[in-house]
Amino acid sequence: MKKNEVRHGNLVIYGGHQTTIDEKEIIHFIRFPDKYEPIPLTDEWLLKFGFEKEETGYWIIGRLRGGLTVCRAERKSDRLCYRWFVNNLKMTDLHFVHQLQNLYFALTGEELELLTGN
Repeated sequence: MKKNEVRHGNLVIYGGHQTTIDEKEIIHFIRFPDKYEPIPLTDEWLLKFGFEKEETGYWIIGRLRGGLTVCRAERKSDRLCYRWFVNNLKMTDLHFVHQLQNLYFALTGEELELLTGN
C-alpha cells in the first residue's frame, strides 16, 4: 500500500487484524506502510456498507453536489474486482475496501459508514 492511498477512517489489516486508521495509526502507517495490508473488496463488504443487491450488482444512493447520485458496483468474474459506476458512468475498477471508502468520500463528501452490527 502506498502512503498516499490511505486516509483517516480507512479500514486496513495490521498484524493480521482489521483496524481503522486514526490519528495515531496514520503516523505509524506513514513510517511503516509495508506492515499494512489492504482488505479485499467482497460482496460481504458491500452489504456491510449498506449497498443493496440487485441482479447485475450492488447499488447505494449518495449525495453529490446537492443532488442524489446512484453508485453501482458490478463484480468482474475474472478476478476479485468491482467496476464502479456513478449515474451509469464507469469511473474505475476497485479491488480493496479503502479504495471504495476513498472514492465514495471523494464523490459525496460523506464517509461510507458500516451498518451497525457489522
